[in-house]
Amino acid sequence: MQAASHEQVLNRGFSITRRSSDDKVVRMADQVWKGDKITTQTADGFIESRVMDGKQGELFD
Repeated sequence: MQAASHEQVLNRGFSITRRSSDDKVVRMADQVWKGDKITTQTADGFIESRVMDGKQGELFD
């Protein structure tokens, strides 16, 4: 059970991103729009960002 906790997942290098407006988890790129504020949770803290392009096609265009 402990290995599946979100804290352990974060410790393995993953992150959780939420829309700041409603704290909903962002699972797909089409859930955010240009200008939206988002918060990304990592193992050691939080990163606040603003979406510049919510419709980016490829991860590394």
